[in-house]
Amino acid sequence: MHSTYDWVLIVHLMSSISLLFLPYNRALRQLPVRVASRMVILTIPLSCILSWLLLNEPLTPFLLLSSALVVLGALIHQIRGFRSRILAV
Repeated sequence: MHSTYDWVLIVHLMSSISLLFLPYNRALRQLPVRVASRMVILTIPLSCILSWLLLNEPLTPFLLLSSALVVLGALIHQIRGFRSRILAV
């Protein structure tokens, strides 16, 4: 059976996470789709780096490689979009 402390902790964590995502989602709605999609994609590598810096989580070779691939994919997407805008002019 869960104690009162457990339920208070669960409610506190859920409400604090929800309150953090409200301004984030509002900002994403106001940004152009191109920018918002890159922000969402880069959230994962950024969270890996921040967890390493702030929480002393290990940065394994798998995390480094997968984060590098995600960033590389975002860069390729950015470069291809930039080239298509130049060619369209």
